[in-house]
Amino acid sequence: MIKRLCRLILLSSAVMLWSACSSVSSTLGFPNQSQVAQETEQVEQLKSAEYQDYVNGMSFENNDQKLGNYYIYKGSQVHRLIDQMEKGNQVNNDEINQALDTSAAEKYDDRPPVPLDDEIGNGY
Repeated sequence: MIKRLCRLILLSSAVMLWSACSSVSSTLGFPNQSQVAQETEQVEQLKSAEYQDYVNGMSFENNDQKLGNYYIYKGSQVHRLIDQMEKGNQVNNDEINQALDTSAAEKYDDRPPVPLDDEIGNGY
């Protein structure tokens, strides 16, 4: 009887200690797994965008320098965010969305429009 009571007290103590530790870690600001997974996904998405921006910048370097410079700028903007995130700094979702948005590229595109009678469908 006393052994059972001791085991029950020991088990209860362990459960209370475990719950106290988990609540302390959450109040101290340790990120939970879903937050870490989301940040990791964002960093991977930014790295992919950075690579694509630099590739686009190099591909337009000779034939459309304004557009190439725009993509190089976007790549460096994305790179700064990646550096901040890898250092553990918080980055606003609006900043991430702005860095990923390349819709302004058409302002810098000096290439002539694709002919409507392009039978092969090459376009650009």
